[in-house]
Amino acid sequence: MKFFKIIVLILFLGGIYHYWDSYRDEPDRYNSNAFIPVVMPNETIPNHVMILAPLNCPEEEGRRAQELSEQLTQLGIPNKIIDSVSFRSTQEQKIKQTVKLLNSKVPVVLFNELGQSNPSTDMVVATYVRYKMGLDSPST
Repeated sequence: MKFFKIIVLILFLGGIYHYWDSYRDEPDRYNSNAFIPVVMPNETIPNHVMILAPLNCPEEEGRRAQELSEQLTQLGIPNKIIDSVSFRSTQEQKIKQTVKLLNSKVPVVLFNELGQSNPSTDMVVATYVRYKMGLDSPST
């Protein structure tokens, strides 16, 4: 009988852990050093790095977006600074990830269904090159 109670307790605790794990927020990867899968805005130009810097963003963040754009242009990487976005998608998980990313630090960089908050120029270049070489592809 004790053995049965222990098994029930283990199953119960396992169920609680599984339930909690499936409903908690994902780790804070929106401020990490990795590009994540996102929904691309309607304003996207294919194979261009889109740099989002809202008109009302702080001056420092706007300057960072401009510097990033200039550096990418010097490296021959097509890019465009945008100040607003709109979306159409039915991919709920990607929409949630995109909204969290858009609510993080500016500038937000979007490229071929991948996004990152305030990345360094090196990170953007590495992602661009990996994608162009076929090593990185957006998850669907």
